[in-house]
Amino acid sequence: MPTKSLGNSLAIRNPFKPSDLLVLNTQWVCLLWLVAIFLTILLNALPVSPGALQFEFFPLHVLSLWTAIEKQWAAFGLGLDFLYMLVYSLSIAILCLLGSRALSVSRCQSGSSRVSSCFIHFAWLGVALAWGQFAAVVLDTAENISLLSLLFNLVPEHSQTIAHLSVSFAFLKFVIILSGFPLYPIVCLVCLLKSRSTRNT
Repeated sequence: MPTKSLGNSLAIRNPFKPSDLLVLNTQWVCLLWLVAIFLTILLNALPVSPGALQFEFFPLHVLSLWTAIEKQWAAFGLGLDFLYMLVYSLSIAILCLLGSRALSVSRCQSGSSRVSSCFIHFAWLGVALAWGQFAAVVLDTAENISLLSLLFNLVPEHSQTIAHLSVSFAFLKFVIILSGFPLYPIVCLVCLLKSRSTRNT
């Protein structure tokens, strides 16, 4: 992905002022992504069956199947998820901004005004998706609070309503996350390959 490299740093769009660039230390960015991968594996390896993903979309059904020990593991996972949401949101936001930067650079090198216009829109989409990851954090937080409420049976008379809200939060969260990764990097890759083929013809 063609981004501006400054030694051990990466230059990306500044989400607060997209006409400017932010310089990030490459090692810290790689470490952030490694932590995100590690936490993803850890959260999906918790000894609960059905797993955490099923719990997000079918909370009441899954709770009826879990043992007391599995519920304790689920509580641990939800607690860890508050750290995870910060890590994955930053990781995906940076990835979106890198894609946006790559499209901006390729736009300047493109000889086609049509391709250039398309790249402008997709570059701005990357900035929007980067911001969107923080909306995903808000949704994830609301979802976790709802799931914890169900897990500890805090408001039993409203469990159905809370479950429906939790599923809604989860659905919207995943739409935003999956739009940022892997969908946006795939779009960037396709655009960059198309731009290269256009320049070669």
